[in-house]
Amino acid sequence: MKSELKSKIAEAYTKEVLSSELFPKSVYAFCQKHNFQENEFYEGFSSLDAIKNYIWVAFHKNCKKVLKKNKSFSNYDSKEKFLAYLFSYFEVLTLNRSYVLYVLNAGHSLERLQNLKQLKDFRTHYLNFIKDILLSTENNSKLKEFNDKLFSEGTWIQFLVLLKFWIEDESLKFEKTDIAIEKSVQAVFDLLQSNPLEKWIDLGKFMVKEGFKL
Repeated sequence: MKSELKSKIAEAYTKEVLSSELFPKSVYAFCQKHNFQENEFYEGFSSLDAIKNYIWVAFHKNCKKVLKKNKSFSNYDSKEKFLAYLFSYFEVLTLNRSYVLYVLNAGHSLERLQNLKQLKDFRTHYLNFIKDILLSTENNSKLKEFNDKLFSEGTWIQFLVLLKFWIEDESLKFEKTDIAIEKSVQAVFDLLQSNPLEKWIDLGKFMVKEGFKL
């Protein structure tokens, strides 16, 4: 399927979810409503839920495109690239906040845990991108001392914590989320520099001060 058609299907899905505050019930009904051929739909998506997975990955790919257009990005060090990416990604989330909040918060508490499944494909893209950033010369030797899987899981949990913080953030222009991003990235790089305790404590104090609860 052409990427342009996939984008149109995803856009139609997003608009329907936001306008009706309901998820489409079937592929047939969705295609009929938005004038797509059902066979066209299945060329790109295996199910309606697959669209949700696609949207999170699309956010990621759009961020990468924007960052690569920035001529200065290639000259950034690892920490600056990590910060730039997270700022960019959460900016995209903010532009789509109504949709993101709905798809993550739909249902009761147990269903909300199930909602995180839609991040599965994005998680793979995210971790690969972050690994590329952190496996620069300046961090390579230190990273080899860590269990790769453990470090990856820690980085992903870091993102989920930031996501939850952003969801609950009521500050103007989500300024507190920006602070949390800066502190969390600093903590990661202090870990790589064998000086983590002070910054992790600083991050913890900030989260407690802002009333953040896991």
